[in-house]
Amino acid sequence: MDFYRFYFLHACEPKQEIQNFACRQSGKRGRFPHLQDLPESLVTFLINFVLDGVGLYAEELLMSASECARQSNRFWLGLGNDDEARTKMFDRLSEARMKLCGLARVAIGRALGDLRAYHFDAEKEMLSPPSKKRFCPATTQDSLAHEHTNEPEHEQDEDIESLKSEVDMNNGFNVKS
Repeated sequence: MDFYRFYFLHACEPKQEIQNFACRQSGKRGRFPHLQDLPESLVTFLINFVLDGVGLYAEELLMSASECARQSNRFWLGLGNDDEARTKMFDRLSEARMKLCGLARVAIGRALGDLRAYHFDAEKEMLSPPSKKRFCPATTQDSLAHEHTNEPEHEQDEDIESLKSEVDMNNGFNVKS
């Protein structure tokens, strides 16, 4: 999400224009009907950029394992020593790609939501985060206890952690036996 927030802070002119956009998950206008949808071509580009960064952008992952096996290309052969191991790794990578696409779309939406809370500093010509709220221990502990109880956000954090263990930043993926 930090990457997307940083990108949006610097990619738009005028800077505050990004606050008029949302990346909706369901396609409905939802709580903020006045917001424009971020162009789908930009959403796709940003998701693909992240996929490429972690080594999951390979076009072969859009095929089925059997289609990829028929091509017998370098990608397929690099997945394992035999077709059974390759199929297993292909399925894991394909699933990781699918999960990451969904998580990236959510991250784009959250980054845009965060930026809507920023204020525009006309003197500096930039968006600035809202000032930090005063710390109130009782309220914070109560809200934290409520926050991490079977909410989808917590499950997404677990998904991100499991993807991190699947994907190696150096070579794209780990081959586990």
